[in-house]
Amino acid sequence: MWASRTTRIASGAAAALLAVASVAAWADRSPGGTAQAVDGQVVFQARGCVGCHAVSGLGGNGFAGPDLTWLQDAEASRVEELSVAEYVEQSIRQPDAFTVARYPADLMPTLTLSDQEIAALIEFLVESQ
Repeated sequence: MWASRTTRIASGAAAALLAVASVAAWADRSPGGTAQAVDGQVVFQARGCVGCHAVSGLGGNGFAGPDLTWLQDAEASRVEELSVAEYVEQSIRQPDAFTVARYPADLMPTLTLSDQEIAALIEFLVESQ
């Protein structure tokens, strides 16, 4: 019983330390530009995007989804008829409309975000990088 309680306490302490370290890492990255870009960073973190996508200065692993650090450069050529901002919006609203070859088509969830949250994400991912 004692070992089980000790293990639970140690696990809880490790989880708390990881959470504090994650918040500290996120706080180190200050997006340039507008207040909307800052709001977009908050949405990116709060909605768990960083769990699948990497963005320089925020961490994330980028293994489950594409690294979004250089989104403005890399995604511009993916869907010819869409601007980068339109591509990002489409990717959020209709995740399976276009997929990056090395990632499974059904991996990105359909998120329930407001138009304001989507606009903030676009500002953060496209305009402030």
